[in-house]
Amino acid sequence: MMPIFRLFLAVCLFRKGPQDVPASGLLLGLLIGLNLLVSFLLGTLEGSPLEAVLQSFVADLLLLILIALLLIQRRHPERILKTATAAFGADSLISLLAFPWLLLGAIWPDFQPVTPWLMLGFMIWGQLILANLLKIALAWPAIAALGVAFLYLVISMDLIRYLFDR
Repeated sequence: MMPIFRLFLAVCLFRKGPQDVPASGLLLGLLIGLNLLVSFLLGTLEGSPLEAVLQSFVADLLLLILIALLLIQRRHPERILKTATAAFGADSLISLLAFPWLLLGAIWPDFQPVTPWLMLGFMIWGQLILANLLKIALAWPAIAALGVAFLYLVISMDLIRYLFDR
């Protein structure tokens, strides 16, 4: 377990990329499951765990489709599994790192004004990681990968808002 944690920590610190991640459908499935579990935990702090899991499922599905479409279009379908595994591993780790700060904001009223800024920082960090993974997997310039990563963020947030805020 520790080698996997260290691997995804290195991915989050921009020291490793998708090429360093094992090509394992089982690992990808476990990471998607972990991502949904972490979303459930985060949802308990915000009031609706089931809705948080559903929103995470939509975002995860959209990310998986984005990675697959981009890599197929660039004629690198063999990179889909590793890139998706790296993305979901990093996202799960970022979410786990954010959890204590959200919990602190929920139980300590003096910390609540800081919590949104910390969450924004975690969200930006996550998008920078995704951009780095896309840059490596697609052999793109950093600015193009960054644009796609933030475009994914905007589209997924809009889609989630459309599906769940009625």
